Amino acid sequence: MKLLKHFLLSISLIIILGSCDPAKKVTNGDDNKIEIVILQTNDVYEIAPLEGGKVGGMARVAQIKQDLLVKNSNVFSVMAGDFLNPSVIGTLKYEGERIKGKQMVEAMNVAGIDLVTFGNHEFDLDEEDLQKRINESEFGWTCSNVRQRKGGFLKSFKQNGRDIPDYWIQEFKDSDGTILKVGFIGVCLNSNKKDYVHYEDPFTSFKKVHAAIKDKVDVVIGLTHQSITDDKALAAQVEGIPLFIGGHEHNNMMHKVGDVTITKADANAKTAYIHTLKYNRTNKKLSINSTLKAVDSSISFEPKTDAVVKKWSAIAYSRLKAAGIDPDEEIIQLQEPIDATEHIIRYRQSVIGSIVVQAIGASYPDADAAVLNTGSMRLDDVLAGKITQYDIARLLPFGGSLKLVEMKGNLLLKILETGTITNVGNGGYFALDRLTFDATSKTGTINGENIEASTNYKIALPSFLLKGLESNLGYFTETNPGVVKKTDAATDNQKDVRVAVIDWMKKNPIPSK
Repeated sequence: MKLLKHFLLSISLIIILGSCDPAKKVTNGDDNKIEIVILQTNDVYEIAPLEGGKVGGMARVAQIKQDLLVKNSNVFSVMAGDFLNPSVIGTLKYEGERIKGKQMVEAMNVAGIDLVTFGNHEFDLDEEDLQKRINESEFGWTCSNVRQRKGGFLKSFKQNGRDIPDYWIQEFKDSDGTILKVGFIGVCLNSNKKDYVHYEDPFTSFKKVHAAIKDKVDVVIGLTHQSITDDKALAAQVEGIPLFIGGHEHNNMMHKVGDVTITKADANAKTAYIHTLKYNRTNKKLSINSTLKAVDSSISFEPKTDAVVKKWSAIAYSRLKAAGIDPDEEIIQLQEPIDATEHIIRYRQSVIGSIVVQAIGASYPDADAAVLNTGSMRLDDVLAGKITQYDIARLLPFGGSLKLVEMKGNLLLKILETGTITNVGNGGYFALDRLTFDATSKTGTINGENIEASTNYKIALPSFLLKGLESNLGYFTETNPGVVKKTDAATDNQKDVRVAVIDWMKKNPIPSK
């Protein structure tokens, strides 16, 4: 009997001491509070790290998610558009077909991306290849304003036979049973018009979907790929959206429109946004803390994703060598870094723009001058130290041949106005060699002499520019009356622009800033 009493007393003491232990968390059922984390990236074209391995890389993004999961099982990773194109890897052939974003989908699958929306560059791919990439995706897709033109009808794009939804509802549940339903509404700007794509008005589409789901979820979040101006306007017009996760600009930013937060991370995963959402179901109160995280060498590479990155990097190297580009060959050792980020090259004459356009001009000894659409340069990185042929391939992933076009001075002035004034900030902005243009007087010079409207001039340029496909340059085609002559294909300098730049950099000093 004494032994039994002693045993019961011991058990009682254990229970009492255990209940007093401050390290032990005791819950009495559902507390109606829940915390989730959303990991944001956008505009990621390169799966490998940049700047000599110092920044970015999908393997680091994957590691960030794994680190977040250690503290909270409710981590949701989103990509706000633009990831299938462009990249140097995507332009190469592997197993009989162009890679075209296959490497990115495989890396994103392994990295644990959960949800994406379309960016305008997804539609760089033809319809068949885009469908392959969508079907290969293990993550979800959503977009409210993009439709597929199919057999004369407008239909939703499909993922493995199922309609890609106008919205995405994600349910989160914590350890004590609290549930949070979050609705994501995606929209994409209509800047990449293809025959198989139809864009509905993003504002109208967003509002329509919001009205349909706002009472079905606890929180609605915008997942957008459009200009910050449109994001702000949308945030002002639609009530009850606390957060817009955006892409498109390539530079990190956070804006407030009243109580609404709009965030965009840097392109190529140089940074990522971490959004911590805390929701109280009892009083319906939500708090959001958005933190910009540098994706740099302080973060390790998640092993499984890193293996995918190394696989595709090896494929890229072998394919480039087959195309006559030696990725490892050093071209030059830079004394000063060259900024090739898009917020530089698309707004003013830059050092890298001068290098490429001078290389184009040098390819034709009888050229009077040269122009370059800066959207053909997609490095969005800072070049420093040793510059290899692979750096130039990354800079100019599309490659492409060059042409010498003889044109009237009035047409030259028109394309200069479009390329240097109208197109500031987009891919149709021009880098110039031996040319100037004055916006006020709408006059220009070529080799220091005034451009005369009736005089013919020989201009070297990428072949793509003469197709009328660049922004606001639809009139600039071979059939334009101002085009006097283009070099015949038989005598055309078919040198790839990347080879032209490599040759030029080996022989010439780097232009000053």
